[in-house]
Amino acid sequence: MTGVELIVAALAAGAGAGTSAAAVDAYVGLRDALRRRLAGRGQAEQILHEDAGSTVWEQRIAMELADSGADRDELVLGRRQPSPRPGGPRPLSDRWAHGESARGAGCAGR
Repeated sequence: MTGVELIVAALAAGAGAGTSAAAVDAYVGLRDALRRRLAGRGQAEQILHEDAGSTVWEQRIAMELADSGADRDELVLGRRQPSPRPGGPRPLSDRWAHGESARGAGCAGR
């Protein structure tokens, strides 16, 4: 899975997240990192604020993420962001490397 696909999946999963504090924290952290990365890119900022989940939305945000380089940004992917608290959510790139889904459950090969 590419960085763009990972980010899009995490955004879509986070937008539909239930009441789990860890899921909400992870989604808000990703969204805020993307806001900083996409600042000044009017259309990209607008797409980020639209309802996530539709195929059209996924295609539009994927193009903007790739064009902005967000898929290669270590702060967006969470590589430099330690878990906010012991036992808290791990960065997206770390979870994905260990076979967890963007929703934080399951593992590769299931």
